[in-house]
Amino acid sequence: MVRQRGLVMKLFPALLLFLMLAPGAWGQNNPFSNPGSKLPVMGSSVLPVDEAFSLQTFIETPDQVVLVWDIQKGYYLYRESITAVTTDNTSLDIGELPFGKTHSDEFFGEVDVYYDRLIHRIPMNALPAQDDMIKFTLMYQGCAEDKYCYPIQEKSVVLELP
Repeated sequence: MVRQRGLVMKLFPALLLFLMLAPGAWGQNNPFSNPGSKLPVMGSSVLPVDEAFSLQTFIETPDQVVLVWDIQKGYYLYRESITAVTTDNTSLDIGELPFGKTHSDEFFGEVDVYYDRLIHRIPMNALPAQDDMIKFTLMYQGCAEDKYCYPIQEKSVVLELP
C-alpha cells in the first residue's frame, strides 16, 4: 500500500499537467480548442482584434479620407506599424501620423503607441483611385497590455468616391 501511494505521488505532477493541457480542460480559455476565435492567455483572455481595435474609414471631404481606430481600454496600437500599400503592393505615403505616448516595450524599446482613439486624415490625392473607387490595404499592429501582441493586421479598404 505504501509503495502504491509513493507511485501515485510521483505521477501526480504529470497527471496534473496532463489535465491542465487536455482539450476541454480550460473550456473557453483553451487556446487550442478553437483557433481563430479569442486568443486567450492562461488565466486571462484578450478581445478579438477587430473588437480591440475597431477601425472605420470614410471620405470626410472631397479631398480627404479619414481613418479612425477606437482602441479599447488596456490595449494600444504601435505608431510605427501603421502603413498602407496599393493593391499591387506599392507603398503609399499616408502622411505623418500624430505623435503617440511613449511606451517601454520589452522587444522594441521606447516606442510611440496610441491609446483610446486614433484619428488620421490622408489627402485623397495620396490614394489610388480607379473606377470611382479608392482601394488600398492598411496594415497595423497592437497589443493587449501585459498580455498579448496581435500579429500585423491587413485590412482592405474600399471607398466609393462621391
